[in-house]
Amino acid sequence: WRLRSMEELEAMYEQLHLKGKGNVKRNSYWSSEDAISCGQWCVDFWDGGSVIRCHSNEEVRAVRTLP
Repeated sequence: WRLRSMEELEAMYEQLHLKGKGNVKRNSYWSSEDAISCGQWCVDFWDGGSVIRCHSNEEVRAVRTLP
């Protein structure tokens, strides 16, 4: 299992959330990408923007990588 990349989260926002599919909450979701300043990059599902979260309780949508 792994966290989704920013690109995967942005696609999830556009292809699922905006169409009312995928049971996606209106919250921020952690990505697998580190932010230089203090935390992790997240995608905000309120507006689709990218944000950096340092110490916050965000949602996770993991994906299973098959061999």
